[in-house]
Amino acid sequence: MNKRTKPKDVREFLPYQKECIQSCMDNPFGRVVLPTGSGKTVIAQEVIRRVLSESKTPTSHLVFVPRIMLAKQWIRKMASYLINQHKTKITFININSGNLSSVIQNEIEQALFEVVGNGVANVVSTTNTQDYLDQLNRLKGLGYHVIAICTYHSNEVLLNAGTVFNSIWYDESHYLANDNGFFSATKINADRKYYLTATPRYTDSDSGLGMNNEATYGPVICEKSPKEIIDAGSIVRPFMHAVGIPPGLDKILNSTDDEVINPAAYNALFDMVTSSFARHRERVESNSSDPDKIGAKMMVVCNGQKTLEGVLSSKHFRNFRLLNPAIKIFALSSEYGIYLNGVHTNSPVTNELKEKLLMELDRMGDNEECIIFHVDMIAEGLDVPGMTGVMFLRNVGKIKFLQNTGRATRLHNDDRLRLENKTLKVGKYKDYIKPQCYVILPYCMENKDDFIERNINIIVSMRSDYGFDPSEHIIVDLINPAQVGPEFEEDDLKREIRGAVADGISEFYHQIEEKEVSEEEFLAVSHFRRLCVDGNTDLIKAMSPPRNWIIGPHGRWMPKQSITA
Repeated sequence: MNKRTKPKDVREFLPYQKECIQSCMDNPFGRVVLPTGSGKTVIAQEVIRRVLSESKTPTSHLVFVPRIMLAKQWIRKMASYLINQHKTKITFININSGNLSSVIQNEIEQALFEVVGNGVANVVSTTNTQDYLDQLNRLKGLGYHVIAICTYHSNEVLLNAGTVFNSIWYDESHYLANDNGFFSATKINADRKYYLTATPRYTDSDSGLGMNNEATYGPVICEKSPKEIIDAGSIVRPFMHAVGIPPGLDKILNSTDDEVINPAAYNALFDMVTSSFARHRERVESNSSDPDKIGAKMMVVCNGQKTLEGVLSSKHFRNFRLLNPAIKIFALSSEYGIYLNGVHTNSPVTNELKEKLLMELDRMGDNEECIIFHVDMIAEGLDVPGMTGVMFLRNVGKIKFLQNTGRATRLHNDDRLRLENKTLKVGKYKDYIKPQCYVILPYCMENKDDFIERNINIIVSMRSDYGFDPSEHIIVDLINPAQVGPEFEEDDLKREIRGAVADGISEFYHQIEEKEVSEEEFLAVSHFRRLCVDGNTDLIKAMSPPRNWIIGPHGRWMPKQSITA
């Protein structure tokens, strides 16, 4: 097995990262808006290092995260950077219900031993305010800088403590804009406060929960778009990979999660995923400068809990595992539980198992292959190394699209190292091991016209955020038998599909940008036109909205789920 290239603990900061670090040092309060994979964690680590290095007394810092798995990832990364590389005398207080495993504890203790010798302080986990205060005072009394890692759910522990931190970092800070009790975390005091996000969430009022409330979140002190970060060489561009699927599967893709699907349909759906994976693997290998150093790693965003459970309970899934033991399979959802490369554990899943999943993903070799199924639980914040593509079985909103796709836009480790030591030139993609990633979208051979409708949020975000050009960034493959018959010619059909997709998307962009037609209006017109073409003369039926639409605030029909949610 080709082991994964070990990243350097200290990275050569790219120009925009240096700019953002300096902006944080110059501005003690504000928002850092950078796309997934651009190094928000790296920036936070370096700012904390500079702040504590300038202090003559032990400092305390706080990082808020939305999930326990993300808390553990922060702890491991900060320990690697601040202790392993910079030999800083720091330790952590983990404020959530998930204790750290002995593996992570040992990693930190061994690193600290090289800094302080015998008598290394253990990492503390607690959800009790008084226990937190006692441990904080004890650790600072021993000369440690302390970093508290807290989930937003546990923010009351620190609100009640009344601690004033040297710095607070709100990771995935768009969570604060929801009416979920997290907003109170903004009331904790600190000398410096930074709100990190790739997907800021705004509200109608500048004084509400949204991130346009400058009194709460501060000014934007650093902001870069995904297009800018691609040009800077820190992430790769996503290509659209349309896969033509066999007849009948469009009904499955358009079903809702509460619909009961025949078990045979789950077999067909799983076959579609694995056939798409095979096409994805071919693209990854053929476009790599060194195919031996990269393996296809595809994340599948399921359209609900029942779909995920049905697929992983199917007979074809079990057969695939027997015939393809080298391809690792992972799955995680709140109702199904966790599937860890051969072992299924029912919900609820312990934090120890989630941590084991994270470490299994982290240990995968660069050239190993895997498929990861999830609904929402892996999308945000987590660094899933080596992902090459994301397959969407549902039309997610903009935030979910950016978060999921951001798992795959990260650079291959070898490419990053070569870019930093200047042996690889930014943008010379023929020399990249991973020159791009892929957004994999099923193309229904029976209902071709619904491709844009089913993927409209994704298509909007591909253009606005990643600079997607339908004339350049679309590839097409077929899942045979996508079409049968004596006149079937695969290459001709692929060219036909690519032309139809590119032309349709270009026309869609023209409509919403130059003719200023909203997405809702485009969908309504498209729905009406399709019904009329099909020979529907019932005007009332033709004018009726698609399923699950409602009257919006401006009196127009629109999907229940906002286009930008």
